[in-house]
Amino acid sequence: MGFWSSLGSAISSGFSAVCSAVSSGLSAIGSAVSSFASAVSTAIATTLEALAPIAEAIGKFANALLQGLGIIKPDEDIEDFGDRALQAASEGITPDKYENFEDYIEELRNFELDPEKSAKTPKTVKLTSGLAIATVGIEKKFDMEKGSLNGVWFLPMANPEYFTSDRVQGMLEAGRLGGSIFEYLENKLSAGDEVEFTEKLSAGLNQDEKKELYQELDTARENHDNLAKDVELAMQNKEQSGE
Repeated sequence: MGFWSSLGSAISSGFSAVCSAVSSGLSAIGSAVSSFASAVSTAIATTLEALAPIAEAIGKFANALLQGLGIIKPDEDIEDFGDRALQAASEGITPDKYENFEDYIEELRNFELDPEKSAKTPKTVKLTSGLAIATVGIEKKFDMEKGSLNGVWFLPMANPEYFTSDRVQGMLEAGRLGGSIFEYLENKLSAGDEVEFTEKLSAGLNQDEKKELYQELDTARENHDNLAKDVELAMQNKEQSGE
């Protein structure tokens, strides 16, 4: 069992409060984000809390991707949407109440934030909640099965040079990206499922492009493992320092 697989029991006291707040927040947002919450929220929240540069980078990536897809406007920010989703949920405003996801997003835009609550909510909680909402929004846009993109955020975490917002947007628009992304990076797929995943991701590419993709996926897997080690070390250091 790898680090990510045993993360629930490995989380230090310094991180458990944030992960608990993320879990409570996503539960309040409701069933629309339940797949994200159960599958990847702990791993994502722990990574963002442990590694500030990753948190900053993934926020910028998410903003660029969502703006490119027309889900949020050029001057909008996914962390802010996470904050709004959390506060709105406390007043019964949740995605499942809206037939169209765009109507929910518009409701969040118009929601009046309580600055005191915003100040008390950790950045990691707001950003993770924003990524959960973003995942639902992208899946809705491309009529994908719920949970298909839970792991998409780990690609730019593991290999930001290759999995840029523009490239990931192109993969989504071509219908190539989705499915067991996190499980692939974790090397948990069967041989058959792995072939299916990589064949879908490489559909329509020429031989040179396929070769590059496969090399970059190998790099992403290796970096994903190293990322887990960095998170584990950060947790140990925080626990030893008594923070």
